[in-house]
Amino acid sequence: MNAPLIVAGSLAILGTAIRGVGGEVYVVRKLSPQVLASNAIGDPRTTKLMIHVTWHLTTMAFLRG
Repeated sequence: MNAPLIVAGSLAILGTAIRGVGGEVYVVRKLSPQVLASNAIGDPRTTKLMIHVTWHLTTMAFLRG
């Protein structure tokens, strides 16, 4: 086993988990539909949903990368 690679992988997983949970708690949940703009697909709730999905898809990309 290569210890530096195990440490690096563990830190990547930890960082991804912190980004996912921290983003959910401190960013996405605090978004208010009243301050978001509408988009081409729908109303401000749709904008919040798009931000939510994009945040977590990016988090998963970090996990795979």
